[in-house]
Amino acid sequence: MLAEREGGFAWVRLAGKILAGWVVVDIDATLITARSKKEGAAVTFKKGFGHHPLGAWCQNTAESLVMKLRMGNAGSNTASDHIEMVGECIAQIPWRFRRRLIFRVDGAGASHALIEHLTGLNTARRTVAFICGWTITDADEAAIAHLPDCAWSLAVDVEGEPADGHAGTAIAHVAELTGLSTRLEHWPPRVRLIPGFHSSWPDLETSAGRGAGQRVAGVPRGGKLLEKRFV
Repeated sequence: MLAEREGGFAWVRLAGKILAGWVVVDIDATLITARSKKEGAAVTFKKGFGHHPLGAWCQNTAESLVMKLRMGNAGSNTASDHIEMVGECIAQIPWRFRRRLIFRVDGAGASHALIEHLTGLNTARRTVAFICGWTITDADEAAIAHLPDCAWSLAVDVEGEPADGHAGTAIAHVAELTGLSTRLEHWPPRVRLIPGFHSSWPDLETSAGRGAGQRVAGVPRGGKLLEKRFV
């Protein structure tokens, strides 16, 4: 019904461009505090007490697609839960909008099982891309240190304008680390590693400074069409 409205289906805007034809799904867990004993309530990984549901939302329509109720002690990066969510999300999306999908997950999605599952969903009739968080390790920092300054490009926001970094006081940058990090040797070949960097301190505006763990974030991405147009 949304597609029949004046203006058509709502496509997501990214980097100043419209992601026409793509449906974007965000998967994330949240902690809900319980003030008293309730069914399923337990000590959470952050030492609180309550529940740890996993939800999925369609960025195009701002709708909740799936909500998986979980006990408070459920893991934050349980691959089987994320894989189940992916399947249920696809089932909720009308068939004619399932041809090009993007799943976005935070660092909890950086598991072999989930990423291999997502890449395995690609067929001749369906393209599935993904973006998820990635914890920077010593191996990544060593690779980042080899990036020349010219390898870093300005990051842009949804409108295509230079993106602010931390607290809006710095300019954010991104680079391609795929061919330098040895960690990707055991991941699916379509995975790319895109580190992002920002800093408020001018003396850190060098490749060496970009190796500082607290100021660098890794983002694995998959999906050839997405890579060519928007990375």
